[in-house]
Amino acid sequence: MPLEPNFLIIIILVLSFIILQLIVSIFLLYKMIKTKLYNLLPLILFFLINSLLLLNLPYLFFHIIAHLPSICIIIFTKYTFYRDRKSAFKIVLGIVIVLKIADFILKLYIPFSFPMRIEIRSTEIPYYYLYLSIMAGIILLSYLWLGYASLNTYKALKNQSIEPWIKKRYQILGVSSVLLSLNGVIMLFMPWTRKGFEDPLAFTIGILIFTVTIIFSAGSVIGWMMPQRLKTYFNRNFQPIPEVDLSEKELMEKIKKELSEGFDHGNN
Repeated sequence: MPLEPNFLIIIILVLSFIILQLIVSIFLLYKMIKTKLYNLLPLILFFLINSLLLLNLPYLFFHIIAHLPSICIIIFTKYTFYRDRKSAFKIVLGIVIVLKIADFILKLYIPFSFPMRIEIRSTEIPYYYLYLSIMAGIILLSYLWLGYASLNTYKALKNQSIEPWIKKRYQILGVSSVLLSLNGVIMLFMPWTRKGFEDPLAFTIGILIFTVTIIFSAGSVIGWMMPQRLKTYFNRNFQPIPEVDLSEKELMEKIKKELSEGFDHGNN
């Protein structure tokens, strides 16, 4: 029996997505080992767990690890941007954990999935939208916080005498994170039909989510790996101030120090 065109496309996209997530995690792992930037570990776990979530995992195990990527992103944001500063970390993490528990309990009673693979009764439709709203809340909170932290750092560094490619790193990470948070809004339109991705609307939503996640993946690789050609391009009009060469880890510490001093000065 021949496969439906939509189903075949989805299989290709899912396999491509899994491979891409694994490639990104390997690149970032190499970066972490080379530079000793251990704050990248939660981001690496984000991509690794994301690749697992698209496999045919046992139902209970799947829902135990569901939303762990978002928690990884929250931890990554804390230890990349707010290691030595006050932040909304506990509030954001607490809300997301509560939403994850609510999501887990809800799916113990009604086996919701994204997209739906079973028929649901009309009385269960409000719970389906509650399920979508919980997922949307988790995504919006975690990725918007990362986007805010990245863009806020970019704004703080914009007028500093630091190589432009470093500033662009945070701008790229910020924009791609804000875009990724849009998945929280997009998924609210996923229909409750049991046709899965064979439904035209569900297929369109799946493509949009896939595309946005690809953009975030690319932004993460570019931002943290930053190819030399891009560094040269971003630095094309920059007049460097002579100083001792710093490793990337030392450079990150210098940036954190300047940011901390800038924020402290702004609060006085």
